[in-house]
Amino acid sequence: MLAAMRAVAVAYGMTAAAWAQKFEVATIKQAQMISAAEMRTGNAHLGLRVSGMRVEIRLNSLRSMIRLAYGVSDDQIVGPPSIGSPSWNVEAKIPEGATRAQVPQMLQALLAERFHLKVHQEMREQPVWAVATAPEGTKLATSARGEVPQLKRMLTMDYMLNELHVQATRNGDESALFLTGNDGDLTITTKLDRTRI
Repeated sequence: MLAAMRAVAVAYGMTAAAWAQKFEVATIKQAQMISAAEMRTGNAHLGLRVSGMRVEIRLNSLRSMIRLAYGVSDDQIVGPPSIGSPSWNVEAKIPEGATRAQVPQMLQALLAERFHLKVHQEMREQPVWAVATAPEGTKLATSARGEVPQLKRMLTMDYMLNELHVQATRNGDESALFLTGNDGDLTITTKLDRTRI
């Protein structure tokens, strides 16, 4: 099956337009891999974390930051291979009066300013999977709303993707993903390759 999908195309070397919202201050450094000692503390994390007025992005490629800033998936990003590496760490401060929901817009402005990133949107045909109910009906059962599964944290992620709040933890063969959004909550747990949604 083919479907039209919105894609974000990336170009370099162009200046950005005026942005409505920017970080008050931001630093970008090339990232170093997380050490085993840091992982053992349970405080290691990847991706975007917002705590109060502080924004921290760890070990994200330019491609990953584009995904966070524009709320798109990897297959919607078209650009040169160089956007996949290296990884970067970003530390930034949200200006007074701004909200967590404005962080993606501020990240867009930061990418335009520091990486001279320019994007445009276009429609492209791509193959997709269609999920449909079987003729005999669905066998899925409604689950109770749950809390974030508690794991002994070794690696964590906590970030916003559009209106979706994503929290993830991983410890060895066990991982838990908790998503909160306008359509309700979703918990995905995996242990030894067995997944429960």
